[in-house]
Amino acid sequence: MSYFALARKWRPIRFGEVIGQSHVLTALANAFAQNRLHHAYLFSGTHGVGKTTICRLFSKGLNCIVGITSTPCGVCNNCKEIDEGRFVDLLEIDAASRTKVEDTRDLLDNVQYKPSCGRFKIYLIDEVHMLSKHSFNAFLKTLEEPPEHVKFLLATTNPEKLPMTVLSRCLHFHLKPISADDINQKLEYILMKEEVAVETRALRMISHFADGSMRDALSLIDQAIVLCNGNNIDSDTVTQMLGTLDSEKVIHLLEAICCSQSQAVIDSVRTLDRNGVDWDNLLQQLAIQLHSVAMHQALPSTLDKTQPGSEKIELLSKSLSPQKVQLYYQIALKGREDLSLSPSKRVGLEMILLRMIAFKPEFPIVNSISTKIPGKSSAPVFFTESRSREIQPTAIVSKKSKVVETMKAEGLSTSSSVMQSIGLRHKLRSQRQDLEVSKDVKTSGLVLDYLAQKQSGTSKKQVSRRLDSEQELVSNIYLKDEDEIDRLKLTKSVFETTTKKLDKEKKVLKHVKTPEIMKKIVEESIEQDAWSAVIYDLKSSERAKELALNSFYKKVGNSIILVLRPNQVHLNTDEIRKELLESLNMFWNAECNLSVKIGRDGETPIELREKIYQSRLKKAFISLENDCNIRFIKERFLADLDKDSVRPI
Repeated sequence: MSYFALARKWRPIRFGEVIGQSHVLTALANAFAQNRLHHAYLFSGTHGVGKTTICRLFSKGLNCIVGITSTPCGVCNNCKEIDEGRFVDLLEIDAASRTKVEDTRDLLDNVQYKPSCGRFKIYLIDEVHMLSKHSFNAFLKTLEEPPEHVKFLLATTNPEKLPMTVLSRCLHFHLKPISADDINQKLEYILMKEEVAVETRALRMISHFADGSMRDALSLIDQAIVLCNGNNIDSDTVTQMLGTLDSEKVIHLLEAICCSQSQAVIDSVRTLDRNGVDWDNLLQQLAIQLHSVAMHQALPSTLDKTQPGSEKIELLSKSLSPQKVQLYYQIALKGREDLSLSPSKRVGLEMILLRMIAFKPEFPIVNSISTKIPGKSSAPVFFTESRSREIQPTAIVSKKSKVVETMKAEGLSTSSSVMQSIGLRHKLRSQRQDLEVSKDVKTSGLVLDYLAQKQSGTSKKQVSRRLDSEQELVSNIYLKDEDEIDRLKLTKSVFETTTKKLDKEKKVLKHVKTPEIMKKIVEESIEQDAWSAVIYDLKSSERAKELALNSFYKKVGNSIILVLRPNQVHLNTDEIRKELLESLNMFWNAECNLSVKIGRDGETPIELREKIYQSRLKKAFISLENDCNIRFIKERFLADLDKDSVRPI
């Protein structure tokens, strides 16, 4: 008997044996149960996920002798012939080899004839996106209104290449890639039935390398069995067969990079080069391991403890800062782009790894200050941020400015007379600005040299005499400022009176809502809103109540949904949510589930309270405007009502 490949031998013969496509199987099972069978189905997805298999199982369900069912018997002649690929009423067409419009017309000429031995005549067109434009045009009318005994099952890996006219005439089911865990579980079952021993690590490597394709995984298992001569499939053999890197070697290389051990990094590269490793694949594996480290730092629960090297991933996540991990990851990604531009791929890889060691995410802020003087060449001098603060010139502060700062500290008002005095002060300061700079320049011999070169024939002694005369002028200005300071001191009593009035006004504005009015607002909100009443009766901390007050509340069964306002997102922490949920469970005496979303749906208790307050404030304005005493004062004294001072009661 000839040998059947595992992918053909273990092709599912029942819907229940298909893995990873429950969303498609459920829809088809419901269609069979309710007899709502469409005339055209389109199945899309990557290779090896079960498109053709589901089409054949669907054909069995339509033509089984037992009847139209989602659980065909599998023993009748029709079911057996479909499994063996020789059922006359199931026409499997490879669109990639029959793309011409003549082939499509020949196919459609037989659509009108009824099935020979089955209930339906089924056209299974694989890789339907390969048909030409004229073929699609010839196919459209029949696809839209086929005879009652005809069903079209289309399969493709590129549904985006299909015309919209075809997509609109079909029920489209997209088959997703199968997860590595599902593939691993299925392979374990198949190898147990085949009586082939395999290491768990080797099986997981094949499951991940299959990249969501069950057919690829079974083909790799076939190859591994042949390579191991039917004996135990070990991880070393699978690693050599797949041409992949052992994760432990990649982690070892990453440890050497993190410890800045250049020699260990180069030695690892030499060892990998002798094994014939693909350098682009090495960078890809480095990026994968860095992703695992970053994920463990952000979400420790995401680390798979069964994965090889998980313990070292934990250690790396503790020893590396998140900034370094992101830097290494970015260098690995950009390095893959630069690899083709390097003199050789190994040279490019070595430079990328050395770049990871050389680059550091933490650098002090450095300012470059040029000290080049006309006529002289000098290299730029670098100062750190702290040093640059030390060499900044110190401003000359007069006694008058100290007095004004003291008056400001005491809370004195800036009335019109004070503003005029301060304006004079600023005017004097602007007039002597150049003189102050000249005074500071006196202490610098370097600047004296510059001035000596700028003015031809002028010696350092002459420049010093000029600075002395400017210093005397500045002293005279300071003496004049003393008289101005005395006049400012005389106005202090006026400032104190103004300050008292301002303090009184600030106190009024500070307490926008008095405790009395807040109590009435809370009581009114409890009467209008059930959620506000629940929050009022909760026995929890203030921060948990703050989360509830700033959220719109919905309750469906035992599920509680809170829509938190975006400006209060800082309240959405695990600790506060847990505390609030415990209080709600105690209040309702039931176990509930709490979820918090960010949005602006509904009205929160805080917004309801503000609405009630504004309503009361509006009524207060109306009451004051209609008051006869208020009207008399406004008419008699030409006064206006200060609305900022109005508070409802």
